[in-house]
Amino acid sequence: MPEIGVLEKKKMIEVEKKYSASISSLQYLEKYARFIKKIKLVDVYYDTSDYKLTLKDEWLRKRGEKFELKVGVKGENDSIDRYHEITDDIAIMHHLHLKELSLEEALKQASILPFATLKTIRKKYILDTCSIDLDETSFDKTSFDEASLDETSFDETSFDETSFNETSFNHKSKNSKKPLVYSLIEIEKMVSNEEEIPSAENTIEKLAKKLHLKEKGYSKLTVFLALKRKSHYLALYKAKVVEACPYFHAK
Repeated sequence: MPEIGVLEKKKMIEVEKKYSASISSLQYLEKYARFIKKIKLVDVYYDTSDYKLTLKDEWLRKRGEKFELKVGVKGENDSIDRYHEITDDIAIMHHLHLKELSLEEALKQASILPFATLKTIRKKYILDTCSIDLDETSFDKTSFDEASLDETSFDETSFDETSFNETSFNHKSKNSKKPLVYSLIEIEKMVSNEEEIPSAENTIEKLAKKLHLKEKGYSKLTVFLALKRKSHYLALYKAKVVEACPYFHAK
């Protein structure tokens, strides 16, 4: 099921689907799609120590200097089928019932603190009417040592830029099933109304076949939680906020 996001200001609907990347899919991507640019992303995710936000399927992220809150919206079957994206600081504070200070200070006072920092190399492509992102995220240096975490606080760790391996795709260490680099391809199409969503989904699926994308992809944050913050992942899984992730059982 593609992920659907409603952009706050433009009132556009973002239809997106994730796929696991492979060497062969990269070859087809470079063959058919037009490369646009490569960027480095730093995403810091926030929550309380008892997961109050993420248990409600609300995801607060800071990318660079800009905050964004994604709020799950329930569909007709009472399941989350799309996300409303809030990008204005004041609107975020109102939604979270925070004091109107600077957003950073308001979050700190409410004990909404960083719990994950993910650093990603993203390559952007265009094919037909869709945008395609190839993301490569390392979990070795962006992760936390869960055993050393204090229950009342989060400990951010630094990332060594040299640990990026731009040519690796879900490479694994010799003695572990855990990926050193998690690679993900996201195909996205923007539509102006809900009636266009089925057509967008069909377009995405056709492109996936053209690029030989077969294996389901999981969000980078879900994989991070499954690997590095197992108690948080389990709480979200039991609450049916995240789906079963095959990396959770990796030893």
